[in-house]
Amino acid sequence: MNARLLVSICFAASAAFCQSAVNDPVRAAEVAQRVLDAQNKAVAEQPHARDMQIERDRFKERFNKLIAAMQEFSESYNGSNGDVWPQKSADAVDKAFRELQKTESWRRAASAQLAAR
Repeated sequence: MNARLLVSICFAASAAFCQSAVNDPVRAAEVAQRVLDAQNKAVAEQPHARDMQIERDRFKERFNKLIAAMQEFSESYNGSNGDVWPQKSADAVDKAFRELQKTESWRRAASAQLAAR
C-alpha cells in the first residue's frame, strides 16, 4: 500500500476518533502515538521496497544478458553446422552465468534449495 495513502487513512481515522474523545487526553495521546507509529512504519518500508525493486531489476538485466549470450553462441555454433566452436561466445555465456550467480536472488534460491535437502 502506498505510504501516503496509509498515513492519510490513519490520520482520517484518528481525527474522527479524537473528536469523540476530546475530553480524554489519554485517548488522544494514544491515537497520536498510533498515527506516528503508522508514519514511521510507512517510512521504514519504503527503502526495503526500493532495494527489492533494484535487486529484481539487477537479476532481470543479468538474466537477459545470459539469454542473449546463449542465443549468440547458438547462432554461431549452428551457423557453422557444429564444425567450429565459438570460443568467444562460449566465454560470454560463462561470464554472463557467473554474473547471474552473484545476484542476491540467486544466492537465496541456492540457500533455500540446500535447506530443503
